[in-house]
Amino acid sequence: MASISTTSNTPSAQQIDIMRKLHLFDNTLGYRFGQLVWLSFWIPSLVVLLCDSTPGPSRDFLTQATLMSSITILYYSYHQDKGSPASTPGNHALFGELLARWVLFAHHNPSLVINNSTIGVMNWIQIICMGVFTLTKLPTSIYTNWNQRTYKKVVKQLQDEDKVY
Repeated sequence: MASISTTSNTPSAQQIDIMRKLHLFDNTLGYRFGQLVWLSFWIPSLVVLLCDSTPGPSRDFLTQATLMSSITILYYSYHQDKGSPASTPGNHALFGELLARWVLFAHHNPSLVINNSTIGVMNWIQIICMGVFTLTKLPTSIYTNWNQRTYKKVVKQLQDEDKVY
């Protein structure tokens, strides 16, 4: 495995390959399909909130988490217009949103957020997906942060290859 280097100005081919693999999901999915994934969470959350009037922390959590994702999609749109690969807002906004969602989950008391109501079940789905996304985004974010030059090189390569979409 490539070593973490903060002094080398020229990333090795192995470092570039690792970085491309770490961001492969975001950059393969791209903005078009990424937006469909985002909508697959946002639309059901909206429908559940419209159909289930359960009050309290479970409703508050789902509402606030859905609003956070609405801000994240704005950040994605900005980066798409700027010509950045989808991994850039994924590493910045989605990772930040995930961390904020965990704080929100803890704040509202997990035992009150997840329950047998439709909203509570939707929260279960949200929490499971948060866990999966966090497990993939955390190491990617750390590696990218420690190897920023390598990431910048990958971004340039993707732009040169016209693989930003």
